[in-house]
Amino acid sequence: MIEFGFLRKEQQDICMNTVYSYFAPYWGRYGAKGFTKVPDHIKNVRLILVRKNKFLGGLYDLQLSAAWQVDLDEKWIIKLQSRRSGCYFYTKSYSPVAREIIRQLNLHEKLLETLNQIDLSDINISMRDRSLQFNLTPMGGGMCFLVIPPVRYQVPMPKNQIGKLAESIEQIGKLITNMSCTMPGFLARQEHLSISD
Repeated sequence: MIEFGFLRKEQQDICMNTVYSYFAPYWGRYGAKGFTKVPDHIKNVRLILVRKNKFLGGLYDLQLSAAWQVDLDEKWIIKLQSRRSGCYFYTKSYSPVAREIIRQLNLHEKLLETLNQIDLSDINISMRDRSLQFNLTPMGGGMCFLVIPPVRYQVPMPKNQIGKLAESIEQIGKLITNMSCTMPGFLARQEHLSISD
């Protein structure tokens, strides 16, 4: 579900069509069933706008999300920490599954190098209600608005980062899907959950 609030229908369509066009060279056209040419391990990727209210205005951040049903009833979150020397994933949880995901993510040098080159607002992987959820929020791609005066404008996404975003999402999706091989029963079944907000 996309919460647009102060955006009119035509503004919604313009914003989302622009967002879909960013990823069309990598994943094909976007339609009722999602993108037409995404790899199997990320067939469940969704692009949504998340509203954040500010004083006399706000933002609609672009969020790329995916979810997998799992056979574990745990609750934890994995986040990305960025430093000058590079980035790494961490969690406060003692869950063996969360620790194994972090271990594999932090061993993936190409992924960490790619993420280090992207301007990110947030990235996290969380487990809750037997669902493994992946969320990535880049800087750009959303919309800003002011109530007084009524101004709305789309925040452009740097073109040199779109390919890196698509690549990092594919790498994380592949790692999560491959965990069903190294940890039998991790993914409940190979069908993906839909994202609802």
